[in-house]
Amino acid sequence: MDTKRTPPAKPLVKQYWYIPVLVLVAVGIYFSKQFLGNASYFVQRDKLQLANVQQGDFKIEVRGSGTLKPKSLQWSAAQTLGKVQQLSVKPGDRVVQGQTLAVLENPALISELEKIQWELKAIKAENNAASVAQQAQQLDLENAVMEAEFNYKSSKLKLDAEQSLLDQGKGSLSALDFKRTQLAVTQQYARWQAQIKRAEKMQQNFQASELARQARLEQVENNLRKAQQQVSGLTITAGINGVVQRLPIELGQQLNAGENAALVIDPNSLFAEINVQEIQVKDVAVGQQVTIDTRFNTLEGEVLRISPMSENGLVAVEVNIHSELPKEARSDLNIDGYIEVANIKNTLYVKRPAFAPKNRTVDLYKTTSNTQFAEKQKVKLGNSTSKHIQILSGLNPGDQIIISDTSAWASHSSVKIQ
Repeated sequence: MDTKRTPPAKPLVKQYWYIPVLVLVAVGIYFSKQFLGNASYFVQRDKLQLANVQQGDFKIEVRGSGTLKPKSLQWSAAQTLGKVQQLSVKPGDRVVQGQTLAVLENPALISELEKIQWELKAIKAENNAASVAQQAQQLDLENAVMEAEFNYKSSKLKLDAEQSLLDQGKGSLSALDFKRTQLAVTQQYARWQAQIKRAEKMQQNFQASELARQARLEQVENNLRKAQQQVSGLTITAGINGVVQRLPIELGQQLNAGENAALVIDPNSLFAEINVQEIQVKDVAVGQQVTIDTRFNTLEGEVLRISPMSENGLVAVEVNIHSELPKEARSDLNIDGYIEVANIKNTLYVKRPAFAPKNRTVDLYKTTSNTQFAEKQKVKLGNSTSKHIQILSGLNPGDQIIISDTSAWASHSSVKIQ
């Protein structure tokens, strides 16, 4: 008869082998939860840009790039045709008003000037000779008038004496002689008056001749002045005190009258011209405060003028500079300008994140308190500048957000920062 055998009992380890596995899985899930949280994406910390939300006055600025320009400048141009014979200055040289910048040559002008000078001397000599001749003729006429007057008065005295004798009935004067004396007086008077009229006519003739000679003289003198001005124009001079900015001519170059030869500017009177995008210039107004960045110093100023025209999507804004000009300030120096168009008191703001348009509600990633995770947060944005943007809701002072590009993991609500 067979004996019933009882199988040996399985060890507990084999019987409950799944329990340690479950424990390990649970522990793994726990630590994974502690490590990953709700994150479904990993990002490298060194590839992120972070910024903290701040509270305070928020200045809204419009940014533009531009250059410094001189308020006072003047082109010195050639006054006449000539070839550049001498250059007396170089760009960057300081000059004073009237200082020679360049000298031109034009032999034909010099020759014409000498010709007119000789012509003027000849005309003056001719006028002088004509004047002496007229004076002699005038003396002869005056003598003729005086002689006619003398003859008339002598005849008149004789007539008066004969008339007295006839009235007294004395003497042997005949009526015929008396008539002859009367006729002589009449003739002498007529001659005297004729000489007076002749002298007057000659005097008018002398005056007309003098006017003609004077007109001719003035014409030649005017030609001389023009020739002298043209010759003087061969020397190009500075019109103002300042610095030679440009000298676009060279030795031997032929210049036409009116052609620019040198630009002189006053380096102590500069203003800023900032180019602002036409979509932003609507917020800019005359009198607004401006900060100018020269890369080495910052200057203060205010908007002086806004161009009514737009060029390539940009509008020129002129800024009057109030600050003392630094050493690096010079014409055409590249600058950046920040025009303060508004100042919002006691508000939240942060460095502007990538793809964060103003006056919109967007999703931003806010870091947790231990900065190990970043969770998506809806944030309402307000006004903005080129560097910062206003926070209307969704964040608090001191919160930290990611401001670098997050488009690669925008579909994840939580990311792990490692």
